[in-house]
Formats: sequence, C-alpha cells, structure tokens
Amino acid sequence: MSMSLGLMLIFISILVVDLMLMIFCLINISKSTKKSRKSKIGWALIVIILNLIGPLFYLIFGREKYNKNRI
Repeated sequence: MSMSLGLMLIFISILVVDLMLMIFCLINISKSTKKSRKSKIGWALIVIILNLIGPLFYLIFGREKYNKNRI
C-alpha cells in the first residue's frame, strides 16, 4: 500500500516541527543558568525520549520564566 501524497506531506510536516521543537528545547536547556547539571541532563533525556510530548512538558513545566524587568 502506498500513502497518498497529502498524507505523506502531513507526516513530514509533523516530523519537521517535532525536530525543530526538540532542537529549540535542547538549546534552551543547555543555555539555562539556573538549572543544575543533573536537572539539565534529566530534561534533555525527557525531551529526547518522549519525542513530541517531552518538549511540550519542558516548555510548560521546566522552562525558566521570562523576566519582564530584564533589559
């Protein structure tokens, strides 16, 4: 059986968005100054192992909040 072109494009789009989100989260984790080394490793493993759900968990629960007073 072959996939239709539209279904294949949707699948590829989801993979690209997932990869970009994962890369964004991993860069954000590595640049974090308030997290310990163990915490960074833990979050990186969650982001990598849980694919689409892991980066969303990190963005909701693990990411440092933006400081509005920061220049």
